[in-house]
Amino acid sequence: MKTQDIETFDLVGIGFGPSNLALAAAIEERDAGASLRTLFLEQKPAFAWHPHMLLDDTVMQISFLKDLVTQRNPESRFTFINYLKSHGRLSDFINLKNFYPTRVEFNLYMAWVAERLKKYVQYGCSVSAVSAPGRHPKQLAEVCYFDASCGQTHTVLARNLVVAVGGQPKFPSAMQVRHDSERVWHSSQYLHKIARLREPAPGHRFVVIGRGQSAAEIAHDIHGRFPQALVTCLFRGYGLKPSDSSEFVNGIFDSAFVDDISAAPPELRSKLFEDHQDTNYSVVDAPLITRLYEIQYRERVSGQVRLKFKNFSKAQRIVEGERSVQIVSEDGRTGSEESMEADTVVMATGYQYPNPPKVLSDIANDFDLDPDSKRPKVNRNYRAAMKDGVGYGVYLQGCNEATHGLSDTLLSNLSIRAGEILGELLGAQAGALPRDARAAIRHVSLSA
Repeated sequence: MKTQDIETFDLVGIGFGPSNLALAAAIEERDAGASLRTLFLEQKPAFAWHPHMLLDDTVMQISFLKDLVTQRNPESRFTFINYLKSHGRLSDFINLKNFYPTRVEFNLYMAWVAERLKKYVQYGCSVSAVSAPGRHPKQLAEVCYFDASCGQTHTVLARNLVVAVGGQPKFPSAMQVRHDSERVWHSSQYLHKIARLREPAPGHRFVVIGRGQSAAEIAHDIHGRFPQALVTCLFRGYGLKPSDSSEFVNGIFDSAFVDDISAAPPELRSKLFEDHQDTNYSVVDAPLITRLYEIQYRERVSGQVRLKFKNFSKAQRIVEGERSVQIVSEDGRTGSEESMEADTVVMATGYQYPNPPKVLSDIANDFDLDPDSKRPKVNRNYRAAMKDGVGYGVYLQGCNEATHGLSDTLLSNLSIRAGEILGELLGAQAGALPRDARAAIRHVSLSA
């Protein structure tokens, strides 16, 4: 097929989760769709944000003001407040006196925004390859995708790509887990898999591996969902640790901190990351820790212990048998191996964010790599540096934690990041201005 026969877009987005949804909102508000021909491709059949971790009563860990748009443009029609108003719940939400909506409601809010921006996205489209074949003299990227709605493969050309594919489930090294296993699964599959269990036999042994927020939420959910089940939490440390969400520390999720850390030398970045891991990694909201401790204590009083915590234990191997699962762990105090049996194992072991994402493997040689990290160099506004002669642009969202800070994989900075990416796409030179002026541009320019 000739180049002129293939549809060309100014921007092709791969993935339509919160990051690219926020970008679509910015494009719509700036009326950039008229000048920036845009297509987002999403493999899911409809918008969904971590659908299998939308547990009842779990709440957001960020303020509703950190929605898809408010920090960039408080007057936007896509704010969480406007969502509440349109559903007749604004006064009721205010009466809650709470900054933190449930995760279920926040997902509904984002789906509401996605519905209003559906002209930009094609669902059920899985990108199989991104390339830059010679016939396009590296000025355009070629995106090949499978459309489940018609069962056909299509190709489009892009002057710019923005990739936001989210994290991939992470498992302890050297641990082999079958994706289709009914006994061992990652937390990302939790609600889907737990529904298939229905009502397990009394004494069914659940083991939850991990000690972060997801692990704690899953352990609490299983304990309440199945009153006769046994639940063991297995983790490397001593106990569950609370997340640091104090006022000064919360500043690391602000856009101004991204300015600081992206300009900092690698040694300082590493130090800051190490110092503040307890804002996001292997930590749990304090009220949930209290709830789990109270459950454990009351069960010890009654003598009916169903919830246990096995600390200092590093999972080494999992052997799935016909009727049960064997977990081999290393005791951190002695180095000795221990074995335990389980009926169901949930791996709440987090996610990994490859940079560049796997979907870009065919154009990996087009990136200008950092000589030390071997990752693409990414500027302050999330544009990857390309080798000489490469004319198409690539923007990376959600895989730049090492250079842009702990907020990169989270929702905290989505609205401002969307404005920064769009500003660069439209040729804005905000990055060359002083910080105060740059902040003003972030706040108002995209609402013009």
